[in-house]
Amino acid sequence: MKWVVYFFILVFPFISYSQTYNSPYTQHFPSGIIEEINRTITIQESEVHIATETPEGKDIHTLKIQEVTSELTEGSAGKDLIIKCVSKDGKFPTTIRIPYQNKIEIIDVIEPSPDGEGERYYRFLVD
Repeated sequence: MKWVVYFFILVFPFISYSQTYNSPYTQHFPSGIIEEINRTITIQESEVHIATETPEGKDIHTLKIQEVTSELTEGSAGKDLIIKCVSKDGKFPTTIRIPYQNKIEIIDVIEPSPDGEGERYYRFLVD
């Protein structure tokens, strides 16, 4: 029976992928200011969900994944994971970069600023 299970694991890889991270703090750039904001980041096969706790409840931001790549950055011991996304309406691109880490402790997010002038860059500090 054990061989049958191994066979199915090897022949039929997992169809869906999901990883969830909790972030109690967000660091804003270029200021470096760190805010206490509870978030849950769930990365699935085709979407990223960012749930932010607010006084009114949860604010859920859903992004559609367009491309997943990896990139070796200078001074890094391995490749960073880069997830290129777009808002559900397809208008606002967002890049999620997970730097190479033995244990995921930071997730970087780059998206257009709300005023449309430039980009907004922040880092989720993951526990």
